Amino acid sequence: MSGPTATIKETAAAKAPTRKQPMLYGISDGISDGISDGIAGENLGEVTREVPIDEPPPLAENAKLSAIGKPIPRFDAVQKVTGQARYTFDVQLPGMLHARRVVSTVPHARIISIDTSEAERYPGVRAVHVLQRVLLTAQLRDGNGEAGQRYPMIRYVGQPLAGVAAETPRAAEAAARLVRVKAYRNMATYGGLIRVRCSADHAAMSKKDSPRRT
Repeated sequence: MSGPTATIKETAAAKAPTRKQPMLYGISDGISDGISDGIAGENLGEVTREVPIDEPPPLAENAKLSAIGKPIPRFDAVQKVTGQARYTFDVQLPGMLHARRVVSTVPHARIISIDTSEAERYPGVRAVHVLQRVLLTAQLRDGNGEAGQRYPMIRYVGQPLAGVAAETPRAAEAAARLVRVKAYRNMATYGGLIRVRCSADHAAMSKKDSPRRT
């Protein structure tokens, strides 16, 4: 059989199976008071609709729900409000070092030099590492254009340039701010030498994972 009639029958045969589902219809007042009432001028009623056979059942009335709209006690609530909860900052492992990254505060520049001598001499500093390659960032189509550079091109504010590992967070923070970065801002609307201000953010690492001094 062919033609429009056959097409309609084939479409009907291919339709997914359905079932009849009763459900509440209207606008609820959102109050779990056990009364199935709607907002002013609207009443909740029950209608029956045809839904796909795998359609999940509708939510019950607010008063019959066990979790939605109900206060649920948190297992760590008492510890948090009393100051007894332990956070990552509270973890102190044997031989743990604290790290700070030195990041760029300008969006585009060519690094000329990075001086870490003062940071290396700061008390409590165990290592200073200067990045010579930045992963997961934009790259030139022709890599030879930057092949002769010692340091990666600065391409965004916050780009990591170096890292400091020290025995205390305060020492790592202070040493990171002693790293001196000299760069040339080579954007079309700017020019000249600039000194990149070092902004430090932090992390923690084990001594065995600390970078080598550069």
